[in-house]
Amino acid sequence: MAGGLVDWGMEKSRGRTLAEAGARLVKADLELADSHLEDLEKGGENWIRYEFQTENWRQYREALAMKLSAKDFEAVAQAALDTMVLATHHTGAEPPPKAVGAVVVPQREHLAAGIAVLSRV
Repeated sequence: MAGGLVDWGMEKSRGRTLAEAGARLVKADLELADSHLEDLEKGGENWIRYEFQTENWRQYREALAMKLSAKDFEAVAQAALDTMVLATHHTGAEPPPKAVGAVVVPQREHLAAGIAVLSRV
């Protein structure tokens, strides 16, 4: 029985460590995406150089789902979804049709909310 408790405690600690590492990595990806959107909002023309990272979200979303409240996880998931949409549309030549203008503001708001949540992990 004691061995089971030790294993449970180690697994719980490992999950917390994974969530904390994932939070840092996903937060960095969201901050980079927000920086790209800010540049586009200001009329940046360097879309071809932008990369929207989503691998960390795919790798750590389960650990984050176990660590975060449902509301906080939803905020991070929405920010990650926005980043995945941008990554999907990123072809290198032209910004996606809706990446500028009125759509940038809500995407940046989602990113800010996700970043704020991950800053508290």
